[in-house]
Amino acid sequence: MDPNRKTQVARFLVEAGLVQRTNGRDPIIILADADLRSTYLTGLDLRAAVLSDADLSGSHLVDTNLDDADLSNANLRSADLYSAEMNDAVMRNANLAGANLRLTGLSGAILSEAKLKRADLSSADLWKANLSDTNLVMANLNGALGWTEGQLASADSLEGATMPDGQLHAGTYVTNGFEPTLSFNIGTARHDGWKLQEEEMNDQQLLIEDSEGSQIIFTSPLHVFDPINPKDPKQVPAPRNTDGWVSWFQRHPNLDTSAPTSVTVGGAHGVRVDAQPSSTPDNSPQQCYDGLPCFLLYPSGEDEVITSSVKSKDRFVIVDVKGETVIIDIYAQANKFDEFLPKAQKLLDTVKWKGE
Repeated sequence: MDPNRKTQVARFLVEAGLVQRTNGRDPIIILADADLRSTYLTGLDLRAAVLSDADLSGSHLVDTNLDDADLSNANLRSADLYSAEMNDAVMRNANLAGANLRLTGLSGAILSEAKLKRADLSSADLWKANLSDTNLVMANLNGALGWTEGQLASADSLEGATMPDGQLHAGTYVTNGFEPTLSFNIGTARHDGWKLQEEEMNDQQLLIEDSEGSQIIFTSPLHVFDPINPKDPKQVPAPRNTDGWVSWFQRHPNLDTSAPTSVTVGGAHGVRVDAQPSSTPDNSPQQCYDGLPCFLLYPSGEDEVITSSVKSKDRFVIVDVKGETVIIDIYAQANKFDEFLPKAQKLLDTVKWKGE
């Protein structure tokens, strides 16, 4: 059956109370080994259902109650479990890679040996959850509740994961949303305080920030803001190559730029220029996030813009990655810029581009 028909059958069985354990009675119908791929089971009551070895990959389980359910060895890859209740559920050796578990209740859940690579566990309740030998590579644990250091230490791997405090764990991080795909390494200690800002939600920008608010921003812009009228900036096509971008920065009427310098990032060749605002009009054209006057330079994604702000400084590294131009903006407050550069360069030295 197609997903729509499977959804109808599953909903009927749930609403008839045939798949749940109630009043100590075992479920009348066992859904072990069931093929429920891409089904819409949102908001259903599946408490204590037996779904071991079931295929729920790509299924929609938003707000679904799966408390005490048996999901051992189940395939929940890329399933949407946003705000679901999975307290005391058994998910031993389950595949939850790429699953959305944001705001999900997982208190007392058994996740031992489960695969949670790239799963989104942000703001999930992990109180007394069993994470022993769990694969949490590049998982997002930002804002998770009820966890302990012992729980996380029992996991099989946290390489590249975003920790509950928002910092990246040591290891290699490989982008999922941003193109062209790249990887970078975080050192063996988290003392640098690197954080990833919503990378998976934006395929046009990769923003890495440290504890001081300094940033490394990867973008592949298609447009720039015409600087002719900064009070009413309009988007125009972006330069098509490295030389064009260097020329655009140097000719920008509101920027002071350094002489271009050849660079290599992850084997991709390019040029870097440092830039600061050269003027501040009496009537500031824009106000940046810190409330200071700024100039809009180019969009970096939906509702995101790269700016040049008073009291800040940028190093724009422009590289050609297999025919695609990538702009890397190393940004910091002007008084912290020189201190931030070695730290940023240390991370850039670990960058590798897919296919390079």
